[in-house]
Amino acid sequence: MGLTLYHFPPSAPSRGALLAAHAVGVNVDVQIVDLFKKEQLKNDFVKINPQHTIPTLVDDDFVVWESRAISAYLVNKYAKDDTLYPKDPSAKAVVDQRLQFDCGTLYPRFRAICFPILYQDEVEIYDEHRTPVDEALGLLDVFLDGCDFVCGDKLTIADC
Repeated sequence: MGLTLYHFPPSAPSRGALLAAHAVGVNVDVQIVDLFKKEQLKNDFVKINPQHTIPTLVDDDFVVWESRAISAYLVNKYAKDDTLYPKDPSAKAVVDQRLQFDCGTLYPRFRAICFPILYQDEVEIYDEHRTPVDEALGLLDVFLDGCDFVCGDKLTIADC
């Protein structure tokens, strides 16, 4: 088995894909791609992933990118059971909903704060960015109310 994860440690989605690999129990060869140095634009990486996004997973001759797709792929192919990504349509829908919440609501709001600090030398977090993050975190608190994980009492890929 030849699993390689192209990874950038400061990236939350990249860390999520790595967490999913660990949760499934597979070993991955982690290759660091430094986005600050624009290593994702090197020709050899663009040949692997024409979108040049991180994380990217290579499993022998199969390539997939986008952290949530990587997580689902790893569970579907390597997990011993379906706890991390249920097959039951209702349970799976909740996991998918939480993944979409992360993708469409939570992560973009965090990115709005982090991007200017990391890439534009900003030193202050403005209320116009803080308020939407607080709102998203409030929704996340609702999902977690009475639960150990975002989809209930078991770890799923929505927690990675």
